[in-house]
Amino acid sequence: DSAPNALHLAAMDESGAGSKGAGSNGGDGGLPSSTVCGVLSLFLPETQSGSGSGSNGGGAAKFRKLAVDIPWQKRGLATALIETAAAEARLVGAATLCCDARASQEAFYRARGFERAGEPFNKYPGKGGEMYVSMRMALS
Repeated sequence: DSAPNALHLAAMDESGAGSKGAGSNGGDGGLPSSTVCGVLSLFLPETQSGSGSGSNGGGAAKFRKLAVDIPWQKRGLATALIETAAAEARLVGAATLCCDARASQEAFYRARGFERAGEPFNKYPGKGGEMYVSMRMALS
């Protein structure tokens, strides 16, 4: 997403360990043997008067697409991505950080300081699938 308020965070494996070979830049100007192993897309609240830094505009930052490749799960990368997103949201004065999470992942978010906001819902009506919950964390 190329929205002006979007920040895309990535956890990188620069050692080649745990990678399947995909993502290696092989000397084409990027990091040699670097592989993206986790991502998070953060959408910051619009800043007032274009300032952004420390503005007290409040509002909510929202993230989506939090994903960590299977070989890298259970190593704290998702938590680190969320903590980085929270820090970036605080920099622009966001009051909350939120996301729509799979209902089956609610305990994961609760363990990291989020609370459910509202009832579970079907994010993709007519397509079946998992239920989702809106999760929020105050950024005090």
